Amino acid sequence: MRRWITPRRAVFLSMTFFLICAITWAIRVPVVNGIPDSFNSDEPSHFLVVRYISETWSLPPYTRDYYESAHPPLSDYLQALYIRLWPASAQVYALRFLAALLGLVTIGVVYKTAQMLVSAWSSALCAAIVSALPMFIMFSASVTNDPLAVLLSSVTLSMIVKCVTKGLTKKELNVLCLLVGLAGITKYTLLGLAPVAMAAVYFERKRRDEQWLVPLLSIAASFILISGWWYLRNAILFGDIFRSQAEAEMGMFAGGGVPNSPSYWLSVVTAMTSSFLGLYHSFPKWPSTVYGTVTVIAALILFGSFIAALRNRWSPAKVSLAAYGLLVSAVVLAYQINHFQPHGRLLFPAITVIVLAVVGLDRWIPPEKRVMASLTGLGALACLSVALVTSPI
Repeated sequence: MRRWITPRRAVFLSMTFFLICAITWAIRVPVVNGIPDSFNSDEPSHFLVVRYISETWSLPPYTRDYYESAHPPLSDYLQALYIRLWPASAQVYALRFLAALLGLVTIGVVYKTAQMLVSAWSSALCAAIVSALPMFIMFSASVTNDPLAVLLSSVTLSMIVKCVTKGLTKKELNVLCLLVGLAGITKYTLLGLAPVAMAAVYFERKRRDEQWLVPLLSIAASFILISGWWYLRNAILFGDIFRSQAEAEMGMFAGGGVPNSPSYWLSVVTAMTSSFLGLYHSFPKWPSTVYGTVTVIAALILFGSFIAALRNRWSPAKVSLAAYGLLVSAVVLAYQINHFQPHGRLLFPAITVIVLAVVGLDRWIPPEKRVMASLTGLGALACLSVALVTSPI
Protein backbone atom coordinates (compact mmCIF):
# COMPACT_ATOMS: atom_id res chain seq x y z
CA MET A 1 0.00 0.00 0.00
CA ARG A 2 1.28 3.41 -0.91
CA ARG A 3 2.45 5.31 2.11
CA TRP A 4 1.01 8.74 2.77
CA ILE A 5 4.21 10.12 4.25
CA THR A 6 6.92 11.02 1.75
CA PRO A 7 10.23 12.87 2.19
CA ARG A 8 8.73 16.09 0.83
CA ARG A 9 5.73 15.87 3.13
CA ALA A 10 8.07 15.18 6.04
CA VAL A 11 9.98 18.36 5.18
CA PHE A 12 6.68 20.27 4.98
CA LEU A 13 5.76 19.03 8.46
CA SER A 14 9.20 20.05 9.74
CA MET A 15 8.80 23.53 8.26
CA THR A 16 5.33 23.82 9.82
CA PHE A 17 6.74 22.92 13.23
CA PHE A 18 9.51 25.46 12.80
CA LEU A 19 7.11 28.21 11.75
CA ILE A 20 4.75 27.60 14.69
CA CYS A 21 7.63 27.69 17.18
CA ALA A 22 9.25 30.74 15.56
CA ILE A 23 6.02 32.76 15.51
CA THR A 24 5.35 31.77 19.12
CA TRP A 25 8.80 33.00 20.14
CA ALA A 26 8.50 36.20 18.09
CA ILE A 27 5.22 37.09 19.80
CA ARG A 28 6.21 36.05 23.33
CA VAL A 29 9.45 38.04 23.60
CA PRO A 30 8.27 41.44 24.82
CA VAL A 31 8.67 44.79 23.07
CA VAL A 32 8.84 47.85 25.33
CA ASN A 33 8.45 51.34 23.85
CA GLY A 34 9.04 49.94 20.38
CA ILE A 35 12.35 48.28 21.33
CA PRO A 36 12.90 44.54 21.93
CA ASP A 37 13.16 43.65 25.61
CA SER A 38 14.93 40.36 25.04
CA PHE A 39 16.99 38.13 27.27
CA ASN A 40 19.23 38.04 24.20
CA SER A 41 21.03 41.31 24.88
CA ASP A 42 22.11 41.64 21.24
CA GLU A 43 18.60 42.07 19.83
CA PRO A 44 17.97 45.59 21.19
CA SER A 45 21.28 46.85 19.79
CA HIS A 46 20.61 45.22 16.42
CA PHE A 47 17.23 46.92 16.25
CA LEU A 48 18.62 50.30 17.28
CA VAL A 49 21.26 50.05 14.53
CA VAL A 50 18.61 49.15 11.95
CA ARG A 51 16.32 51.97 13.05
CA TYR A 52 19.17 54.51 13.02
CA ILE A 53 20.09 53.51 9.46
CA SER A 54 16.44 53.69 8.35
CA GLU A 55 16.20 57.25 9.69
CA THR A 56 19.58 58.62 8.59
CA TRP A 57 20.78 56.17 5.94
CA SER A 58 24.19 56.13 7.60
CA LEU A 59 25.95 53.94 10.14
CA PRO A 60 25.49 54.97 13.78
CA PRO A 61 28.40 55.97 16.04
CA TYR A 62 30.12 53.05 17.73
CA THR A 63 28.73 53.29 21.27
CA ARG A 64 27.24 50.84 23.75
CA ASP A 65 23.75 51.35 22.37
CA TYR A 66 24.97 50.73 18.84
CA TYR A 67 27.73 48.19 19.47
CA GLU A 68 26.24 45.81 16.87
CA SER A 69 27.31 48.34 14.22
CA ALA A 70 30.72 46.69 14.48
CA HIS A 71 29.44 43.90 12.23
CA PRO A 72 29.35 44.06 8.43
CA PRO A 73 26.26 46.08 7.50
CA LEU A 74 24.46 44.30 4.64
CA SER A 75 21.76 42.78 6.85
CA ASP A 76 21.26 46.04 8.74
CA TYR A 77 20.75 48.07 5.55
CA LEU A 78 18.31 45.55 4.07
CA GLN A 79 16.31 45.48 7.31
CA ALA A 80 16.39 49.29 7.41
CA LEU A 81 14.76 49.38 3.98
CA TYR A 82 12.16 46.86 5.07
CA ILE A 83 11.01 48.61 8.27
CA ARG A 84 10.22 51.77 6.33
CA LEU A 85 7.14 49.88 5.17
CA TRP A 86 5.82 49.53 8.71
CA PRO A 87 4.62 51.86 11.49
CA ALA A 88 6.97 52.23 14.45
CA SER A 89 4.79 50.10 16.73
CA ALA A 90 4.99 47.11 14.37
CA GLN A 91 8.60 47.31 13.21
CA VAL A 92 10.10 44.82 15.68
CA TYR A 93 7.47 42.19 14.96
CA ALA A 94 7.76 42.77 11.22
CA LEU A 95 11.51 42.15 11.39
CA ARG A 96 11.03 39.04 13.51
CA PHE A 97 8.52 37.58 11.06
CA LEU A 98 10.86 38.39 8.18
CA ALA A 99 13.61 36.50 10.00
CA ALA A 100 11.27 33.49 10.32
CA LEU A 101 10.67 33.59 6.57
CA LEU A 102 14.43 33.56 5.95
CA GLY A 103 14.67 30.59 8.30
CA LEU A 104 12.07 28.71 6.26
CA VAL A 105 14.04 29.32 3.07
CA THR A 106 17.22 28.14 4.79
CA ILE A 107 15.56 24.84 5.70
CA GLY A 108 14.58 24.36 2.07
CA VAL A 109 18.12 25.13 0.89
CA VAL A 110 19.61 22.62 3.34
CA TYR A 111 17.15 19.99 2.06
CA LYS A 112 18.05 20.66 -1.58
CA THR A 113 21.78 20.55 -0.79
CA ALA A 114 21.44 17.27 1.09
CA GLN A 115 19.66 15.72 -1.90
CA MET A 116 22.90 16.05 -3.88
CA LEU A 117 24.74 13.94 -1.30
CA VAL A 118 22.39 11.55 0.48
CA SER A 119 19.09 9.74 -0.02
CA ALA A 120 15.70 11.46 -0.04
CA TRP A 121 14.84 10.35 3.47
CA SER A 122 18.26 11.31 4.82
CA SER A 123 17.80 14.72 3.18
CA ALA A 124 14.45 15.08 4.91
CA LEU A 125 16.15 14.18 8.20
CA CYS A 126 18.70 16.97 7.66
CA ALA A 127 15.90 19.48 7.14
CA ALA A 128 14.01 18.16 10.17
CA ILE A 129 17.04 18.49 12.44
CA VAL A 130 17.58 22.11 11.38
CA SER A 131 13.86 22.86 11.80
CA ALA A 132 13.86 21.49 15.36
CA LEU A 133 17.06 23.10 16.66
CA PRO A 134 15.96 25.48 19.45
CA MET A 135 18.63 28.11 18.79
CA PHE A 136 17.85 28.16 15.07
CA ILE A 137 14.20 28.74 15.92
CA MET A 138 14.96 31.52 18.40
CA PHE A 139 17.36 33.59 16.31
CA SER A 140 15.11 33.04 13.28
CA ALA A 141 12.46 34.96 15.22
CA SER A 142 14.68 37.79 16.40
CA VAL A 143 16.06 41.05 15.07
CA THR A 144 19.62 40.08 14.23
CA ASN A 145 21.95 39.52 11.28
CA ASP A 146 22.05 35.74 11.81
CA PRO A 147 19.05 34.74 9.61
CA LEU A 148 20.47 36.42 6.49
CA ALA A 149 23.99 35.20 7.26
CA VAL A 150 22.86 31.58 7.68
CA LEU A 151 20.72 31.71 4.53
CA LEU A 152 23.52 33.26 2.47
CA SER A 153 26.10 30.74 3.68
CA SER A 154 23.68 27.84 3.05
CA VAL A 155 23.04 28.97 -0.53
CA THR A 156 26.78 29.45 -1.13
CA LEU A 157 27.60 26.01 0.26
CA SER A 158 24.89 24.54 -1.96
CA MET A 159 26.61 26.11 -4.98
CA ILE A 160 29.97 24.78 -3.79
CA VAL A 161 28.59 21.24 -3.40
CA LYS A 162 27.09 21.44 -6.89
CA CYS A 163 30.43 22.72 -8.20
CA VAL A 164 32.39 19.69 -6.97
CA THR A 165 29.69 17.13 -7.82
CA LYS A 166 28.18 18.29 -11.12
CA GLY A 167 30.10 21.39 -12.16
CA LEU A 168 28.88 24.95 -12.68
CA THR A 169 27.75 26.76 -15.79
CA LYS A 170 29.15 30.22 -16.52
CA LYS A 171 26.01 31.84 -15.12
CA GLU A 172 26.20 29.72 -11.95
CA LEU A 173 29.85 30.63 -11.52
CA ASN A 174 28.89 34.31 -11.72
CA VAL A 175 26.26 33.71 -9.02
CA LEU A 176 28.90 32.04 -6.84
CA CYS A 177 31.18 35.05 -7.24
CA LEU A 178 28.34 37.37 -6.21
CA LEU A 179 27.47 35.23 -3.18
CA VAL A 180 31.07 35.18 -1.94
CA GLY A 181 31.24 38.96 -2.30
CA LEU A 182 28.00 39.46 -0.38
CA ALA A 183 29.10 37.00 2.32
CA GLY A 184 32.06 39.20 3.19
CA ILE A 185 29.79 42.12 3.98
CA THR A 186 27.22 40.10 5.92
CA LYS A 187 29.06 38.47 8.86
CA TYR A 188 32.68 37.74 9.74
CA THR A 189 32.02 34.01 10.17
CA LEU A 190 31.19 33.86 6.45
CA LEU A 191 34.70 34.85 5.39
CA GLY A 192 35.70 31.19 5.17
CA LEU A 193 33.39 30.76 2.19
CA ALA A 194 35.87 32.56 -0.09
CA PRO A 195 38.79 30.10 0.23
CA VAL A 196 36.46 27.07 0.19
CA ALA A 197 34.72 28.34 -2.95
CA MET A 198 38.04 29.03 -4.67
CA ALA A 199 39.34 25.56 -3.78
CA ALA A 200 36.13 23.97 -5.10
CA VAL A 201 36.30 25.85 -8.40
CA TYR A 202 40.00 24.99 -8.77
CA PHE A 203 39.26 21.29 -8.20
CA GLU A 204 36.35 21.28 -10.64
CA ARG A 205 38.33 23.06 -13.38
CA LYS A 206 41.38 20.83 -12.98
CA ARG A 207 39.20 17.72 -13.08
CA ARG A 208 37.69 18.86 -16.37
CA ASP A 209 41.09 20.04 -17.60
CA GLU A 210 39.84 23.61 -18.08
CA GLN A 211 41.37 27.00 -17.38
CA TRP A 212 41.09 27.84 -13.67
CA LEU A 213 42.95 31.11 -13.08
CA VAL A 214 40.28 33.49 -14.40
CA PRO A 215 37.43 31.93 -12.33
CA LEU A 216 39.55 32.14 -9.17
CA LEU A 217 40.50 35.75 -9.88
CA SER A 218 36.81 36.49 -10.51
CA ILE A 219 35.88 35.20 -7.05
CA ALA A 220 38.65 37.23 -5.44
CA ALA A 221 37.72 40.35 -7.41
CA SER A 222 34.05 40.01 -6.46
CA PHE A 223 34.96 39.81 -2.80
CA ILE A 224 37.23 42.85 -3.00
CA LEU A 225 34.79 44.97 -5.02
CA ILE A 226 31.72 44.17 -2.91
CA SER A 227 33.19 43.80 0.59
CA GLY A 228 36.65 45.31 0.48
CA TRP A 229 35.51 48.85 1.34
CA TRP A 230 34.20 47.68 4.73
CA TYR A 231 37.52 46.23 5.86
CA LEU A 232 39.44 49.21 4.48
CA ARG A 233 37.10 51.50 6.43
CA ASN A 234 37.69 49.55 9.65
CA ALA A 235 41.44 49.67 9.14
CA ILE A 236 41.38 53.46 8.63
CA LEU A 237 38.94 54.33 11.42
CA PHE A 238 39.72 51.70 14.04
CA GLY A 239 43.20 50.43 13.25
CA ASP A 240 42.24 46.84 12.44
CA ILE A 241 39.96 45.26 9.85
CA PHE A 242 37.71 43.48 12.39
CA ARG A 243 37.44 46.38 14.86
CA SER A 244 38.38 44.02 17.69
CA GLN A 245 40.60 46.59 19.41
CA ALA A 246 37.73 49.06 19.54
CA GLU A 247 35.55 46.42 21.18
CA ALA A 248 38.23 45.72 23.76
CA GLU A 249 38.66 49.42 24.57
CA MET A 250 34.92 49.76 25.10
CA GLY A 251 35.08 46.90 27.61
CA MET A 252 32.31 45.00 25.88
CA PHE A 253 33.84 41.61 26.64
CA ALA A 254 35.72 40.12 29.53
CA GLY A 255 37.59 36.86 29.51
CA GLY A 256 37.42 34.42 32.37
CA GLY A 257 39.47 31.51 33.64
CA VAL A 258 42.98 30.35 32.87
CA PRO A 259 43.42 29.13 29.25
CA ASN A 260 45.93 26.41 30.25
CA SER A 261 43.53 24.92 32.78
CA PRO A 262 41.60 21.77 31.69
CA SER A 263 38.51 23.03 33.52
CA TYR A 264 38.62 26.22 31.45
CA TRP A 265 38.61 24.29 28.17
CA LEU A 266 35.79 22.08 29.45
CA SER A 267 33.80 25.21 30.27
CA VAL A 268 34.48 26.64 26.80
CA VAL A 269 33.30 23.49 25.00
CA THR A 270 30.28 23.17 27.29
CA ALA A 271 29.28 26.79 26.74
CA MET A 272 29.61 26.42 22.95
CA THR A 273 27.54 23.23 22.83
CA SER A 274 24.82 24.41 25.21
CA SER A 275 24.40 27.78 23.50
CA PHE A 276 24.31 26.00 20.13
CA LEU A 277 21.16 24.36 21.49
CA GLY A 278 19.82 27.60 22.96
CA LEU A 279 20.57 26.68 26.58
CA TYR A 280 21.98 29.35 28.88
CA HIS A 281 22.53 29.45 32.62
CA SER A 282 20.19 32.46 32.75
CA PHE A 283 17.61 30.87 30.43
CA PRO A 284 15.74 28.67 30.95
CA LYS A 285 15.61 28.39 34.73
CA TRP A 286 16.24 24.66 34.79
CA PRO A 287 18.21 22.65 37.36
CA SER A 288 21.92 22.45 36.56
CA THR A 289 21.70 18.65 36.28
CA VAL A 290 19.17 18.89 33.44
CA TYR A 291 21.24 21.58 31.76
CA GLY A 292 24.42 19.49 31.99
CA THR A 293 22.79 16.22 30.92
CA VAL A 294 21.24 17.69 27.77
CA THR A 295 24.52 19.38 26.86
CA VAL A 296 26.62 16.22 27.30
CA ILE A 297 24.20 14.05 25.31
CA ALA A 298 24.07 16.56 22.45
CA ALA A 299 27.87 16.93 22.39
CA LEU A 300 28.43 13.16 22.28
CA ILE A 301 25.95 12.66 19.45
CA LEU A 302 27.31 15.58 17.40
CA PHE A 303 30.99 14.74 17.77
CA GLY A 304 30.38 11.00 17.39
CA SER A 305 28.39 11.42 14.18
CA PHE A 306 30.94 13.80 12.64
CA ILE A 307 33.80 11.44 13.47
CA ALA A 308 31.87 8.50 11.99
CA ALA A 309 31.24 10.49 8.80
CA LEU A 310 34.84 11.61 8.38
CA ARG A 311 36.31 8.15 9.03
CA ASN A 312 34.73 6.78 5.87
CA ARG A 313 35.38 7.48 2.21
CA TRP A 314 36.20 11.12 1.53
CA SER A 315 34.68 13.01 -1.37
CA PRO A 316 35.21 16.56 -2.65
CA ALA A 317 31.78 17.59 -1.33
CA LYS A 318 32.51 16.12 2.09
CA VAL A 319 35.90 17.86 2.19
CA SER A 320 34.31 21.20 1.23
CA LEU A 321 31.67 21.00 3.93
CA ALA A 322 34.13 19.79 6.55
CA ALA A 323 36.63 22.53 5.65
CA TYR A 324 34.09 25.31 6.07
CA GLY A 325 32.74 23.75 9.26
CA LEU A 326 36.24 23.61 10.74
CA LEU A 327 36.98 27.21 9.71
CA VAL A 328 33.81 28.50 11.37
CA SER A 329 34.41 26.36 14.47
CA ALA A 330 37.97 27.65 14.80
CA VAL A 331 36.85 31.28 14.53
CA VAL A 332 34.05 30.84 17.08
CA LEU A 333 36.31 28.89 19.43
CA ALA A 334 39.00 31.59 19.29
CA TYR A 335 36.35 34.27 19.89
CA GLN A 336 34.91 32.41 22.85
CA ILE A 337 38.34 31.78 24.37
CA ASN A 338 39.04 35.51 24.31
CA HIS A 339 35.63 36.67 25.50
CA PHE A 340 34.26 33.60 27.29
CA GLN A 341 30.66 34.11 26.32
CA PRO A 342 28.21 31.47 25.03
CA HIS A 343 28.44 32.03 21.28
CA GLY A 344 27.23 28.69 19.92
CA ARG A 345 24.79 30.47 17.60
CA LEU A 346 27.78 31.76 15.63
CA LEU A 347 28.29 28.18 14.40
CA PHE A 348 25.04 28.27 12.43
CA PRO A 349 26.48 29.69 9.18
CA ALA A 350 27.89 26.16 8.83
CA ILE A 351 24.51 24.50 9.50
CA THR A 352 24.63 22.71 6.12
CA VAL A 353 27.44 20.62 7.64
CA ILE A 354 24.62 18.81 9.46
CA VAL A 355 24.56 16.64 6.32
CA LEU A 356 27.85 15.12 7.48
CA ALA A 357 26.30 14.36 10.86
CA VAL A 358 23.45 12.49 9.16
CA VAL A 359 25.97 10.56 7.04
CA GLY A 360 27.76 9.61 10.24
CA LEU A 361 24.52 8.53 11.93
CA ASP A 362 23.67 6.36 8.90
CA ARG A 363 27.01 4.58 9.24
CA TRP A 364 26.80 4.45 13.02
CA ILE A 365 23.26 3.08 13.43
CA PRO A 366 22.20 -0.29 11.94
CA PRO A 367 19.67 0.06 9.08
CA GLU A 368 16.89 -1.72 10.96
CA LYS A 369 17.14 0.81 13.83
CA ARG A 370 17.53 4.06 11.88
CA VAL A 371 13.84 4.95 11.68
CA MET A 372 13.28 4.51 15.40
CA ALA A 373 16.53 6.32 16.26
CA SER A 374 15.65 9.24 13.94
CA LEU A 375 12.15 9.60 15.34
CA THR A 376 13.41 9.39 18.91
CA GLY A 377 16.13 11.99 18.34
CA LEU A 378 13.81 14.37 16.48
CA GLY A 379 11.13 13.93 19.11
CA ALA A 380 13.57 14.82 21.88
CA LEU A 381 14.83 17.83 19.94
CA ALA A 382 11.29 19.01 19.21
CA CYS A 383 10.32 18.65 22.88
CA LEU A 384 13.37 20.71 23.85
CA SER A 385 12.37 23.43 21.38
CA VAL A 386 8.77 23.54 22.60
CA ALA A 387 9.97 23.66 26.21
CA LEU A 388 12.30 26.57 25.45
CA VAL A 389 9.95 28.71 23.35
CA THR A 390 7.21 28.35 25.98
CA SER A 391 9.48 28.87 29.03
CA PRO A 392 9.02 31.99 31.14
CA ILE A 393 11.13 34.85 29.78
